[in-house]
Amino acid sequence: MRWTKDLVDIAYGKRREGKSHSVIAKEMREDTGCTTISASSVSHALLRYLDEVRYDELTSVKVLLEKRRAQNRSREDKRNLTSLLDSNLQHECIMQAIEQAASRIANTKPVKLVSNSSAGGTHMTAELLLSDLQIGKQMPNYNTDIAKRRLETYTEAAIFKIKQHQKSGYVFDKIILSIIGDVIESDEKHKSSTRGCDTSTAEQLANAQEALFLLVIEPLARLGIPMDIICVTGNHDWNETGLNMYKPGLIHLSWPMYNALKLFTQFRGYDHVDFFIPQGCFHIHNIYGHNVLYEHGVGVSTSESSMANRRQQRCQQTRKMITYFRMGDKHNISRFSEDTLVVNGAFFGSDTEGTEYSGIAGYNSDAGQIMFFHVPRKDDRRLTIYDSFVIQLAHIS
Repeated sequence: MRWTKDLVDIAYGKRREGKSHSVIAKEMREDTGCTTISASSVSHALLRYLDEVRYDELTSVKVLLEKRRAQNRSREDKRNLTSLLDSNLQHECIMQAIEQAASRIANTKPVKLVSNSSAGGTHMTAELLLSDLQIGKQMPNYNTDIAKRRLETYTEAAIFKIKQHQKSGYVFDKIILSIIGDVIESDEKHKSSTRGCDTSTAEQLANAQEALFLLVIEPLARLGIPMDIICVTGNHDWNETGLNMYKPGLIHLSWPMYNALKLFTQFRGYDHVDFFIPQGCFHIHNIYGHNVLYEHGVGVSTSESSMANRRQQRCQQTRKMITYFRMGDKHNISRFSEDTLVVNGAFFGSDTEGTEYSGIAGYNSDAGQIMFFHVPRKDDRRLTIYDSFVIQLAHIS
C-alpha cells in the first residue's frame, strides 16, 4: 500500500498513545480494509516519513515512558509479593501460637466449679483491670517467667478480695475482667525491639494465651460467678507503631489471641463466661446502670482534663451517657474524680537507670494493677464504687 501523510499522522497519533506497532497495524487494517499493513511496515513508515523532531519524540520519550511503566509494574509486583509472604508468615505464626497454647491447656485438668449462692446479702460486682502485661518484654527486673508469676499473684490477690467480701455477706452478681491492651511486647514494634524481647512475637502470643487462660481466666471462672471478659487491643498488640487506623481490634494480633481465649473457655465448658471483643479500639459496658468506657488510652495523657475530654468524645460518638472511664498505656495507677477516671498500671516498672523504652521515656512506676467493687444504689446520687484494691506486683521476681 502507499503511505500518505494522513495515514502516517494516524499511525503517529496511535504511537503517541503508547500503542505498539502490532496494535497500530491491526487497528489500521480494520479501519482501512488494507490487509497488507503490518507491524514492520508501520515502523518503516514512521521512520521514513516522520520529521526528525517527531521521530525523536517517539523513540526517546516513549521508550523512557515504557521503561518507567515497567519499573513501576515491577515494584508493585514486588510489594504485592512481599505483602503476601508477610501475611502468610504472620498467619503461620498465629496458628502455631494457638496450637502451642491449646496443646498445653489440653494437658491440664479443669477443677470443679464452686457454687455461687445467691441467697441473701448485698449484691456486688467485681471489676478487675488488666493491662500492659507486655509479655516477652525484657528488662533488669522483668521477663516472661516473671510476667507469668505476677499474673498468678494478680489472680490470687483478686480472688482473696472477692472471697473476703463473700465472707462479709456480699453476693456477687458478676466479675468483670477487663483486659485493656498491650498483652504482648512485639519484637518488631521498633527497630531495636528484638533486643528488648526474650521471645519472638509468635512465642509471646503462645505464652500470653496460655498464661491468661490458665493463670487468670480459669481460676476466676472456677468461682462459679457469672463473668464478662472485655478484650480491648493496645498499641503493642501488633508489629507496628501506634494503633492501626482501620478496625485495630480486628487487624491487630490481639484479635486471634482473644478469640483463642474465648474458644479455650468454651472448650472447658464455662458457659457462665461471656467475651466482648470489639473490632474497634474501645468498648462500653454497664455496671448497675452506669456505662463504663474501656480503651487502651493511646493519645490520652494522665490528667483529669484529658481523660474527661476523651470520655466526652465517646459520649458524643455513641450518644450514651458514660460515668466511668478506664485506660492503661501509661504504666502507672492514677485515679481522678472519685475513681470515675482511672489509669491502670503495668506488670513491670521500677526502672531506675533508663535501660529500656519505658524507663528511657521517663515512666516512673512500680508494677501494679487495680480492681474495684461495685454495689447497686437506690434513690440516691452515690456512685456504685464501694471498695477498691491495688494489687502490688513489684516484689514478685
